[in-house]
Amino acid sequence: MKYLIRSVCFLVFFVSNCYALVIDLASDYDPSKSNEPTDAAMVMLLKIQNNLDGKLIFNHIPASRIREWRELDSHPTTCLYNKAKTPERAKQALYSRYPFTAFPANRIIVNNPLSLPESLSIEELVTKHGLQLGVAKGRSYGHEIDRMLLTLKDRIFINEGANSAARLRKMLLQGKLDAIIEYGPVFNYDFPDRSQQKGITFHKIKGAPEATFGYFVCANSEVGRQAIFLFNQAMNNKQLQQEIIDFHKNLFFEQESNFIRQSLSTQFLVQ
Repeated sequence: MKYLIRSVCFLVFFVSNCYALVIDLASDYDPSKSNEPTDAAMVMLLKIQNNLDGKLIFNHIPASRIREWRELDSHPTTCLYNKAKTPERAKQALYSRYPFTAFPANRIIVNNPLSLPESLSIEELVTKHGLQLGVAKGRSYGHEIDRMLLTLKDRIFINEGANSAARLRKMLLQGKLDAIIEYGPVFNYDFPDRSQQKGITFHKIKGAPEATFGYFVCANSEVGRQAIFLFNQAMNNKQLQQEIIDFHKNLFFEQESNFIRQSLSTQFLVQ
């Protein structure tokens, strides 16, 4: 099999055969251009990979949000990361047993002088306040939000292509959009300088869940099953689970941090 590579490990007193499973990981991260990943989910994923001691190798391939799911259907060696679980996608792909990321619910992030309430619906944003909302084509924002967006698809700016979510965040700061839907910590991670966020406001989305979990997802194939097996094997490690929980501590404000870490802890306990 082309994607199962064999190497020989030389130890001090004996020789043993070692096998590594190579999968194509659709992502925005290009190791050839950057030594360090720029998003928190990739940082965590690489930590999990390291826990497998070379058993799982990622071949990073660029793909847009919509193309990555097509890759999953057409290429049995493809895996994705930090993906929300929806009923539709659970029929299409293999999900890891545990999530490895958790975020407070998506927020409507606005760059507009209007005085908006702390919580509002997507319909209110678009129809009542007349703001231009941008979303990434092919990205799932969670089952509930996806349904809301579907009813307003003709009145929303849809951006597609590789790095579409990152482009939307930049477009918001540049004033090319009034609003986007994004995780607050992701936006803050990209733009840590508060002077860049002058005029930016964050709003809860009515009807959205309080927390969203991100999973490792692979094609429904033999290679995909092997990759999910290895990932689950790593995630069964209680020390790694605690490291994942601790990693989320400084990603959010204290109140949200406590809630998210407890949500992750519950996920690890109940499954």
